[in-house]
Amino acid sequence: MKYFIFFLFAIIVLDSCSKHNDPQIQLDPKKATMSDLAGQWHVQLDTMYKLTGGAATVTQIDHAPLPADRIDFLQFNTDGTCSSGHTTATEFFTYTVANGIITDQQKASDGSPSNKSYATILAITRNSLLLRQNNTTAYTDVYLTK
Repeated sequence: MKYFIFFLFAIIVLDSCSKHNDPQIQLDPKKATMSDLAGQWHVQLDTMYKLTGGAATVTQIDHAPLPADRIDFLQFNTDGTCSSGHTTATEFFTYTVANGIITDQQKASDGSPSNKSYATILAITRNSLLLRQNNTTAYTDVYLTK
């Protein structure tokens, strides 16, 4: 698992050296703003882990292109709106970002607030983003690029 995490961060570093992109600046995840997140991000790698006795075990790894039922992209807007989509549907919600945590608020079909979810920004540059969504028994790391 240590090698996999090293591999994930190596991808971000190598992506920041790309000749066809503007120079990448490693941003402080704790200071990320809606402007930093703005744009369409495409999922490149989605890794799920199970926590058992404090140890993490990889349970699933999906590379782009993802299965049809999985989210392909996130579109963050500076006005606090966001959409996520895959080949069969697109969902819309609102979000906030503070102290490196993205909080999204989905709405029920009647328009009332429904589910809140949280993602921690582990690493961010202008063109790459590493997020972690976790709960008490599992977590998911998602690597996205613009």
